[in-house]
Amino acid sequence: MQTAIARWLENPVTVKWGSAALALTIMLFVMGWIRSLVVGRLTDNNMRYQARKAITIASIAGWVAVSFGGFYRVGDRVELGGIKGDVIDIGILRTTVMQMGE
Repeated sequence: MQTAIARWLENPVTVKWGSAALALTIMLFVMGWIRSLVVGRLTDNNMRYQARKAITIASIAGWVAVSFGGFYRVGDRVELGGIKGDVIDIGILRTTVMQMGE
C-alpha cells in the first residue's frame, strides 16, 4: 500500500493536479471567508446609505421643481399628501404646511 501511494505521489501529473486542486480549494475558502466578512458588515450600512442618498436626491429634485416650476409659493393654500393647509416654508428637504382644521 505504501509503495502504491509513493508511486502515485512521485507522478508529476498527479502532483500537478493535486497541487492545483489544493490551491483552488484554499482560494475558494479564503474568498468565501472574506466575502462573508464584507457582506455581513457592509450590506446593511450600504443599503441604508443608498436609501438616504436616494431620499436626499429626490428631495433636492422636488425642491428644484417647486422652486423653479412655480407649482406653489409661500402663502398658497395647497393639499399635499392628503393634508390641506397654507405653505409656510419651502426648504431643500421639506415643505412646511400649516394644516387647516376640518
